[in-house]
Amino acid sequence: MADATIADIERITATRIKRVTQKVRGNDVWLYTRVSNITQTEGYSIQVQDEESRTFATNLGFTITDTFGGTHESASSDLLRKEFNRLRNKLAKTKKPPFAIVVYDASRFSRTGSGGISIMQELKTKYGVYLYSACDGVNNFDSDRGEIALGKQLLSAQEDNLNRKDKITASLKKFTRLGKWLGVAPLGYDHHGLRVKDPNKVSAQQRIIINDDGKKLKMAWQWKLRSMRDKEILHKLSLKGLKITKQKLSRIWRNPFYCGLIISNRTDGKAIKGHWEKMVTYEEFKRIQKIIKRKVGEKKNEKIPSERPLQGTLKCGDCGRKLTGYHRTITKKNIIVVQYYNCQKCNKATFNSSSTRKSTHEGLHEKFITLLRSIAILPALKPLIIQQLTLIYTGIHTEQADEQKTLKAKTDELEKKLDVLERKNIFEDLRKDLYEKYKTEIIIEQREIATKLQELDFEISNLKSYLNDAMLIAEKPYEIWQFGDIELKHSLQKLLFPNGLRIDREKREYLTLDLNTFFSQIATISSDCEGKKKGLLLHKQQKSYVVAGVGLEPTTFGL
Repeated sequence: MADATIADIERITATRIKRVTQKVRGNDVWLYTRVSNITQTEGYSIQVQDEESRTFATNLGFTITDTFGGTHESASSDLLRKEFNRLRNKLAKTKKPPFAIVVYDASRFSRTGSGGISIMQELKTKYGVYLYSACDGVNNFDSDRGEIALGKQLLSAQEDNLNRKDKITASLKKFTRLGKWLGVAPLGYDHHGLRVKDPNKVSAQQRIIINDDGKKLKMAWQWKLRSMRDKEILHKLSLKGLKITKQKLSRIWRNPFYCGLIISNRTDGKAIKGHWEKMVTYEEFKRIQKIIKRKVGEKKNEKIPSERPLQGTLKCGDCGRKLTGYHRTITKKNIIVVQYYNCQKCNKATFNSSSTRKSTHEGLHEKFITLLRSIAILPALKPLIIQQLTLIYTGIHTEQADEQKTLKAKTDELEKKLDVLERKNIFEDLRKDLYEKYKTEIIIEQREIATKLQELDFEISNLKSYLNDAMLIAEKPYEIWQFGDIELKHSLQKLLFPNGLRIDREKREYLTLDLNTFFSQIATISSDCEGKKKGLLLHKQQKSYVVAGVGLEPTTFGL
């Protein structure tokens, strides 16, 4: 009985081979194999695909004349597969195309669904090349039903791919929401974990640590906080052995990873606290974003001629509109160019920029220098003012310390609760509705605390250095403005008068000053100190004593 069965199989196989060779002019075929990733071994390994496909081809009397693939290529996109496109390009150029393309199964050919079906149709109609699946023998040569079956398999492969993608995406989102980083860590960090290339950094738990380059970058963040130019920062980093491009440095300034946050499409645009050492605080990161925006805005100043530096700062005292600038050329014995400021709404509000021998009124530039002299501090008062400002800011920070400590402890407690909840969900099969409810409550409370901490965060590093820089500006602002270039002039104007400076049309005098809050405090303390002959002026701190944080780290102008 067994011998009869073997004989039947041999007879059927021989008939099959004869029928195929009768239908086609040749029996040459090409073989295509692939895996999705380099670690794929089970079931679909390259070796298994190759052996099974060759056995299948031999049994049908086919001769494999060329092979393609043999590597890992994701089939989620047909256009991006190098080996797959090499096959198609060679097919388009060859004068003698093969009878068929043999694959282990349809999913090896494509996972794009309708896209794969379209390519299969193109092979058949344009080149007369068919597709054979080795694992089940399905093909689009024998009948239309075979073509339909292959089409269904290709659509099923796409659906399977989408299902896998959904599961992986959900897993990645969950991983990210736990504060863990996906992918390669940015410059300045060493990434330790399970999926890393360096065997010395393989670790059961993810650890992202600042390396030697990171220590240099950490200094660069502090330089940026002091408004140092990127060109100078790159030079200083280069001297320390870290060479990067200006484009990369620009991307670093904008990357929230460095302040310990994850913001991506996996977090739905929300900020997730990462579990790694940050180079700057969140508040410092925000200040740097403001510095970057200010620098971008300063590029517009290049359009303003250096002869009219107050353009963009001066406002009409009547309507509040910014004054525009223009010049008039007078030709007599010599060519003289006279600069003016003008309010386009109030036609009579015209001011000469500089004083001349024949001018009726003093120029606005001379008036501005006089104004800067009036708010300058006496050098002898500098030590007293620094001590007083130190007391003020230290006092404010001390008042907030207790509340910050309580809120941070509460944050740690909530993190532990969330971790326990995640473990219960994974290992104890917690009811989904309860999991979502408790998780939402914890996240809402975390956000509320984070908001309060941002409001209270008044941590100031290098306070003494910042105050010394501020004193350099406060001592002689008129010299900085008088002898600086157009960019330096605008920086000083923006720093001291962030809301602009209004001028009275009739009296041609600057109106009540809207001075930067920080420098207003310096002026107040200076006034008090001038009336005190000796000793230190001590202001008793009140909770209502408010000083604008933005003014605490003024632009140093390279001084």
